Amino acid sequence: MSVVSLRPLFDAGRLWQGASTLDIPTHPTGFSALDTALSGGGWPAHMLIELLTDCPTSLPIQCILPSWQQHHDTRWIALINPPATPSAEGFQQVGLNPEQIDVIDAGEDTAWTLEQLSRSPVMHSLLAWSPKSWSHTQLRRLQLACQQGETQLFLVRELGCAEQPSPAPVRLQLIQRQHQPTIEILKQPGRQTTQRIQIPAHLPWTDAPPPRMRQTTQPQQIGTTH
Repeated sequence: MSVVSLRPLFDAGRLWQGASTLDIPTHPTGFSALDTALSGGGWPAHMLIELLTDCPTSLPIQCILPSWQQHHDTRWIALINPPATPSAEGFQQVGLNPEQIDVIDAGEDTAWTLEQLSRSPVMHSLLAWSPKSWSHTQLRRLQLACQQGETQLFLVRELGCAEQPSPAPVRLQLIQRQHQPTIEILKQPGRQTTQRIQIPAHLPWTDAPPPRMRQTTQPQQIGTTH
């Protein structure tokens, strides 16, 4: 009698096992409560992660940036179709290396671009915005690409997508409740219960002064002796 292991299916998020702890690669989120709530103790490192929100401009970055600030290897980070154009100085201001960040306007080629980037061994984490509807096949291809390239892909989608089934192993809802950012875990490998986690409304990096408000130190002139 042959024995078939189901472990690859569990680790890929295609099967759930109640009250289990999965041994999957993760990156710390930067929020201890969120790390505790997520399977494996952090953001899955090689998976498609859907972020469903009605605040696409601010909340996704606010949730992901603390994790990116702990990224110190040579692989790249990419923002695809960001709603606002970031600057190199802005990345430096929050502690990121702009030389390891790509900003891409993929337009109509977003699905193809994300699949290629997710397969690339030089990419660490991707954050993509796309208002278009995604088919089950397209989302499944993105998940397989993340596994192949060992890449993390955050896909920002509308709140209404929560009512649609998705092959993404992880789905979260990001909402603003009375000025308090709240993350609701709708789906993840190994756990079926819905959990809500509040994150700080004001993070330390948001309090940094903009470049034009920074104080600079003028170099002292050394007089010459005659």
